[in-house]
Parts: sequence; C-alpha cells; structure tokens
Amino acid sequence: MENYIKEKIKTLKPYVVQENDCTIKLDANENSENLFRSCFNDFVKKVSEGTINRYPDPSSTLLREKVANYVGEGVDRDNIICGNGSDELISCIISTFVGESDTVVTHSPTFSMYKISNQILGGKFIEVPSNEKFEVNIDEIINVSNENNAKLIILCNPNNPTGTIIKREDIEKVINSTNAVVIVDEAYYEFLGESLVDIAKENKRVIVLRTLSKGFALAGARCGYLVASLDTVNSILKVKPPYNLNTLTQYAGECILDNYEKVSKSIERIKSQRDAMLPKLREVKGLTVYDTGANFILVKTDKCSEVIKKFEEEKILVRGFSEGALENCIRFSIGFENENNKVIEIISEVLENENCKA
Repeated sequence: MENYIKEKIKTLKPYVVQENDCTIKLDANENSENLFRSCFNDFVKKVSEGTINRYPDPSSTLLREKVANYVGEGVDRDNIICGNGSDELISCIISTFVGESDTVVTHSPTFSMYKISNQILGGKFIEVPSNEKFEVNIDEIINVSNENNAKLIILCNPNNPTGTIIKREDIEKVINSTNAVVIVDEAYYEFLGESLVDIAKENKRVIVLRTLSKGFALAGARCGYLVASLDTVNSILKVKPPYNLNTLTQYAGECILDNYEKVSKSIERIKSQRDAMLPKLREVKGLTVYDTGANFILVKTDKCSEVIKKFEEEKILVRGFSEGALENCIRFSIGFENENNKVIEIISEVLENENCKA
C-alpha cells in the first residue's frame, strides 16, 4: 500500500483528537453552554416542514442571508460562502490560490490545519516563529513573504492555541506591504470584537474566516463561513464541492443566528469568566499565563506533566503540549464558573506542593 500513497502524504502528521472520557471537557475551545436548546423547537419545525429527502440548498441561501445580517458592515450574502466547518473553507482557499510551486506563509505556533491542508493540496509552507510571549512578528512575516513571493499569508486573530491578539494596524500593514492573498482567521471573533470584514468585502486579496462552532456553540453541526469580495467569492466557488453543507446544519445555523440574544449573553459570560480567571492564575507561583482574546487560556509550567496527570485523575480534559515552542504549555477552554474554579484549584495545588518540596 505504501507504494500507492503520495510522497507528501507519507510524512503527514494527522490532526489528533483526544479521547473523550471525562466529566469536564475543556480541551477543544468549545462553548460549554448548549445554546441550541433555546431554538430546538424552531429547528424541529424547519425539519418537519422541510424536504430532507432532497439534496440541500447548494448555496445555503437563507443561511448566508442571516450570516450577512449578523456580520453587518454592508456585507451582502453574495460576499459569503458557507462551509462544512472552517476546515473545508481553508482547503477550498488553498485549492483556489496555491499551486505546488507557490508559497504559503503563516506565524508559529498556530492552528495546525493550515499546514496539514497545505501539505495535502498546496506548495511550500513557511512558518515565522513568534517571540517568547507568542507575539506575532509582523515585520518578519512581511519580509519572508516578499522574499519568497508568497501567494498566501494566513493570520489567526485571536490566535489558536495561544490566544494572542494581532492589532488591526498590523494586519493592514501585512496587506499593504505584500502582494499575497491574506486570510484572517477570526474563528474567535466573538470574544474579541475586532474584525476586518469591512476590508474583506472590497479587497480582492483579503479573506475573513469565521465559524459558528465557538461563540455560537454549534461545534457539533460543523458550520463555518468566509467573507470576501465578489470576485474572490466567485473564484473560490469554482472549487467548492456541490451540496457541501447538509440541510440539518443549514437549519441549525439559521436557528442559532435567529437566537443571537441568548448567544450574546453566553459570550459575555465567557469573557467575564476569562477576565476573572487571568489575575487568579497569575498569582500562582511557577506559572506563566499568556494574554488572550479568545475563549481559552494558555499557561506554561515546568511541572506541566504533573499538572496534566492531576487533570487526568480528576477526569478533566485539557490540551497539553510537549513539542516545540509550546513545550510545557497547557490550554483550557473557559467553562462554567465551578469548572474554572476547579482548574485554578488543581493548578495551584500541584504547583504549590512542588514549590514546597523545592
């Protein structure tokens, strides 16, 4: 079988998802609230009146209208493509713009699917290291992009898995100082509130990616969308698979967007809990806590393995890192208040005990 596999697939490291044997799940940057319950009756009504025996609307027309209303900034439904999660849209963008001889540039560490999708579909992939605070080196991204005549630049804002915020003026600097198509991945936009959709709807070289998985608590439905100029949208539509977004996901997205008041309250709760956790975590000796504009927090400690072990004993699922710049880092989503307090308690307990031993 090995002889039949493409060479670049042989070296590909798959995206690994942790086993879900836990009582508290904080590993995947999800919204812990099941907001969909508030609009479930509306969803059932759509299903009962719909035509599930037919293929879905290939353009997700009504969903795109509702997304456009939510996004605002003069964005029209024709500026939007909906996809089976942002992952599908990342693949579509790379398929549209990047050939085997082309170069993609991004910062590191960041969301691993950029590299995986490019390795499957695209060309050369260059990662520009961030500094020790995980701040993105904008000038170096510009230099590397221009030196390699980059076709595509990917900026994740806020960044996953670090939570780092990239200033709007820095993103605009990248756009104006290079000739590349610039993707701004705003998966965590709802927790930051800063966006470039106003530029993306007009500028042919700017694409904004978003999702309903995080703030809207619809991760199980897999619904992402992009905002771009009409010319850019029409180019990407050439490679988008037909009927890519199933009918149930379209219905679910429509319903949750109609219930934004509930979503908004949940987002504010998460932001409030995040802002309350940060100073408490920073009081723990032996723990580095990184700034975040997302619905998760990244911390670092030399006692990472001990802390992870304790989380496992308590059946709390978090994301631990053991390689590269993220070595000894732990990332956890913002959960409910009792869950967040438990996270602080476990980290404090382990590190304080270790400090006492020292």
